[in-house]
Amino acid sequence: AVPSSVDIAAAASATTLAARFPVGKRVQATIFNLALEENHRRIDATLLPVASCGGVDAAGRAILTPGAVVMARVLRTFRNEGVIVALPHGLSGRCELTEICDEWQVDPLASIKTGKLLPAKILSCSLQDNVDPPRYKVSV
Repeated sequence: AVPSSVDIAAAASATTLAARFPVGKRVQATIFNLALEENHRRIDATLLPVASCGGVDAAGRAILTPGAVVMARVLRTFRNEGVIVALPHGLSGRCELTEICDEWQVDPLASIKTGKLLPAKILSCSLQDNVDPPRYKVSV
């Protein structure tokens, strides 16, 4: 099988990341989530400045400001519905099918594949405090 340009770019990106961030290198990062449970401990951090996308709320959770344009990675596509994307600072969001294209297309998801990086404009970011732990619902 011939590797696609995406596969080649991903491999080059991984090599570049490994060269830029060798094990043991000191970096400055912002912690935006701390999960301490019995059998699961996780720290989510970002090298991006949190203020570049919105900042943090009173509880220290990263938020995204409506109107901000960020890079999003497609996590999953839903036929006739839209896509779920990974956003900066460990957030995820949903992009409705009607928000994907400016003009009518037969299949607006034809060019959108899982793993693809796309620019996304934040439409809304609201706290869901009826779930445990509380998290933000983001529309892009």
